[in-house]
Amino acid sequence: MPSYNSPELIHAPLAPTMLTDLPPELLEKIALLASLDGSGRTAASLRLVSRYVSAVAEPYTFYCISVHGPQMMSRLCNDIGNASFKARNNCRHLLMSDVAEDVLRKLEARNTPVDSSLDIFYSPGHGASDLMLALLKVVAPTLETFTLLIYDGSTLVYERILSVKYPLLRNFHIHLRSLALIRRLDRKLHLPALHSLHVSFAFVADRHNMDMAINFLTTIRAENLASAQLSGVRNSSISVDGLRSTVGESYHAYAGLADPGPLAPSVQQLLVQAIMSPTILFGNPLKYLTNELSTRSDQRFVVLPETMGMTYETCRDEWTKSLGAFGDST
Repeated sequence: MPSYNSPELIHAPLAPTMLTDLPPELLEKIALLASLDGSGRTAASLRLVSRYVSAVAEPYTFYCISVHGPQMMSRLCNDIGNASFKARNNCRHLLMSDVAEDVLRKLEARNTPVDSSLDIFYSPGHGASDLMLALLKVVAPTLETFTLLIYDGSTLVYERILSVKYPLLRNFHIHLRSLALIRRLDRKLHLPALHSLHVSFAFVADRHNMDMAINFLTTIRAENLASAQLSGVRNSSISVDGLRSTVGESYHAYAGLADPGPLAPSVQQLLVQAIMSPTILFGNPLKYLTNELSTRSDQRFVVLPETMGMTYETCRDEWTKSLGAFGDST
């Protein structure tokens, strides 16, 4: 029999470690990281290893989900409804679109030129709105990050989705075709945990989309909001004027638009990213405003480099990066 210090023992190969041999704390972290794939498939596969692994991975079944269009939403609602209490009450990260991926890609491919007054109208009907509402009522209480893509132009979808309460929501990105109808909301949207808000536009036909986005910011009551970003907006005098009051400058009241008022004191940064436009003939209004603010100590206003447009891929990449940052912090 070899002694304790014999070469046979020193160089003996280590037995492979099985998932079932890992402590629950480490296995739980593996399940959490696996859930960040956005589909739930990796976490679901882990549950096939053994009963022990399945029990640890169970709460992460719907931890991180991306869903597109009525059919996927219908299946997901059914899956969550049939899941255990642990699985269906732990959805933390959601990317949701009211249309299927193939449809939204077709819509984006048909997008009108930057400075065209034409618009694309697409409505998937009340069915998508019903399913979105049904799904959000289930997952909203635990959501921490939410990327919402809306290609429907009706009033119904906005009013219904924004009527849901999101007590834990920290990061909210809403990507949509228009915010015009949100002005009709006669109540504040209370998001008590909101830290970061991003409003972006799928299409750029509306001349007043920056004004709409700013008004949406003032509709939200979020005591902890630190960062707000507006993307896909027009760099025009009328649009930029809405920013003046928001950042503490005098408001010119173009076209009779209401003064949106200043940013909440908690906001440390307002980032604006305009659409590239070859027809800006009378200067750069965003640059002029930035120059006016440069003499002040308030550095909250930041103009990002112009973009060709916010697409689905851009939104998904942003969402995926946020999940990576979340995983690194676990």
